[in-house]
Amino acid sequence: HLPLQAALLLLYGQLYHSLTTTYGIKTIDNERLRGFLTTEGYPEEPSRLAYYSLTGDTDVDIAQTSALTQSFVAQLSEQTRTPRPMKHLKIALQCGGSDAFSGLSGNPLAGWVAKELIAHGGSANLAETSELIGAESYVLAKTKSAAVVERFLWIRDRFERWAAWHGHSAEGNPSGGNIIRGLYNITIKSIGAANKKHPDTRLDAVLEYGEPMTEPGFYFMDSPGNDLESIAGQVASGCNLILFITGNGSITNFPFVPTLKIVTTTDRYHLLSEEMDVNAGRYQDGESMDALGAQTFELAQRVASGERTCGERAGHSQVQIWRDWKQGDDSALPSFANPLETSGVGLKSKGVASNDANATAAKALLEAAQQRIRLIAPASLCSGQIARIAADQLNQSNKDSTVRYLALDHTEGCGVSRGPSEDLFVRIMLHYALHPLVESCLFLEHGCEKTHNGEFRQALLELGERPEAFGWASVQLDGGATKVTDRIGEWFQATPARRERQPRPVIAFLGQSDNDAGNPESFATILTALLAAGISPLFGHRDTGLSQIADWIDGDIAVPTLAHGEAPQTLGIHIMDMPTTRYEEQLTGLCAGGAMAVVRASESPASWNNPLVPHIDLSFRDSTAETLRMWADQLGAHNQAQEPRSLQTFQITRAERGFSL
Repeated sequence: HLPLQAALLLLYGQLYHSLTTTYGIKTIDNERLRGFLTTEGYPEEPSRLAYYSLTGDTDVDIAQTSALTQSFVAQLSEQTRTPRPMKHLKIALQCGGSDAFSGLSGNPLAGWVAKELIAHGGSANLAETSELIGAESYVLAKTKSAAVVERFLWIRDRFERWAAWHGHSAEGNPSGGNIIRGLYNITIKSIGAANKKHPDTRLDAVLEYGEPMTEPGFYFMDSPGNDLESIAGQVASGCNLILFITGNGSITNFPFVPTLKIVTTTDRYHLLSEEMDVNAGRYQDGESMDALGAQTFELAQRVASGERTCGERAGHSQVQIWRDWKQGDDSALPSFANPLETSGVGLKSKGVASNDANATAAKALLEAAQQRIRLIAPASLCSGQIARIAADQLNQSNKDSTVRYLALDHTEGCGVSRGPSEDLFVRIMLHYALHPLVESCLFLEHGCEKTHNGEFRQALLELGERPEAFGWASVQLDGGATKVTDRIGEWFQATPARRERQPRPVIAFLGQSDNDAGNPESFATILTALLAAGISPLFGHRDTGLSQIADWIDGDIAVPTLAHGEAPQTLGIHIMDMPTTRYEEQLTGLCAGGAMAVVRASESPASWNNPLVPHIDLSFRDSTAETLRMWADQLGAHNQAQEPRSLQTFQITRAERGFSL
């Protein structure tokens, strides 16, 4: 049992491990990170910094990185808590799931606390550039200098320019929940959000995302309106306490910086009393802001001194770093004014024939791929963590060895931008819910993300599906993490049946290259055998290996038959549009196409596996039937193991037009 300070330092060490643990092939590797720390003047602090490159052996990597982290414990356990002046306290001011009362109670309360802290020599950090557009005159009414005003406006203009390059504007920031709860446009939302800065507080400096705060005072930091991406930047700037204001009751918590959650109304506080720390609704109930502020300021001091917040006691946390979206003139990006048209009609094979032995082996492959998955499909990163907790609990209590519960957690939610990016996100999540391996599926929303359960219901109706055949749960509306986890378990217990209509079976091929094609004619024979068994082979349109078998495909392989993440409706060789070059994003899209197995190239990253769909290494035997039987044996061994792969990847692409608002 370490003192909290030592525990936090240990977690800092673990964070450094996560940042510096690489395959040595990433854009950010150990060498680049070490160089950045040096050139930017960060202290090296070898006592709690370590660098490690993965070997490719998962068990070895886990053991060695765990040992490195544990080596910090002895020295950290010697740390003791001592009185420190308030100037060391730096608070992040953040909001999420905002409502019409956020600007009346919750945000002004946070502004009161920030003003009081600065009077004691501390610092406060206001962020979310898109959520201050429309409230510039209020934010800049009191500033340290004209240079601060100019820099703030320059940052705002740059953000708007970036968004425009991706076909977006700040007007796309408000979520459906924001609008329902009275924040009809970005100006109204921004006026409320800006109240995290007290009218008497001076804006002292403007920072880039993650730029350190060096002096006491009130800062603005550039960031998107995505809560998690914004908070990550504030922590990088040096914030060691987060005041998170929420109208809906967001359960957001950072992994190692305490998060005090302030809810804006009394009714919502009572609904989520186990999740929320402060009821700012008492202001509407008649309590003065000064009295409420003094109590909250005292609570902030206690938390900074080691008292656990509701989120820390609950043990859940989330983190996401602002993605560095491609920047450039609009002409450099693909146009969504004329979206890609796909026929949906699969191509045929030609010039090779199948036989009964091949067709029988292909059917055996399909039978070996069968699984019974009960899926939790979260609408956001925040609900994804609760989904994972629920799936783990269900697997622990599950007595049916043929069933596996799976949470399809991902990184979308607050930040996904309206338009094509959100459409792509919805399409992928729906087709995972409709996947042939999925026996039953429950959609779980956090309650304040842009794409909520109502949107998925409508999209299912448009696909001809019955929403009542699926489960629906909400972390916020169902009363918090514990209550919604119980609700999820009850629904699955009462809903064991499969859906009425099953998609067509698919086998996907990914990353095939010249080295993996083997004998192209033999590979074409395998495709013919799959078709004869009623299985559609699926490729990404960027797959260079397609050219090796082009002579045996009847049709134009350069023209996709499916949109990204779309499932085939006709039997044939299908080619999926791939608006991304990233392996893990291509993998996610192909598996959404209904793939019951992925046959992947030998050069593919061995540890990158889809959490739902099993993988086969692309290799060949002397005959087509023998090859298919070998693949079936691999699938059978995987399904018999009945355990998730140790390293999984599920990353939804936003293509070139994605942008965090």
